[in-house]
Amino acid sequence: MATQIQLPHPTGKDFYTTVQVAEVLGYTIQHTRWLIRTNRLNAVKVGRDWLIPQAGVASYLAARASDKQPRH
Repeated sequence: MATQIQLPHPTGKDFYTTVQVAEVLGYTIQHTRWLIRTNRLNAVKVGRDWLIPQAGVASYLAARASDKQPRH
């Protein structure tokens, strides 16, 4: 018997849709999906939609900020 995983509603505080994340990051939806496909942005596929956990967005932003730091 398959185990059912209960995920919060996509408009909840724990997960965001690709549209919401694209708006926050200032990217297109296509670029946001590319980040997911290339494992640069952590996401969970639910049916045909991707849900991005809040921690995944924070992790991506932290990685992006560290990439912009000047290297000595």
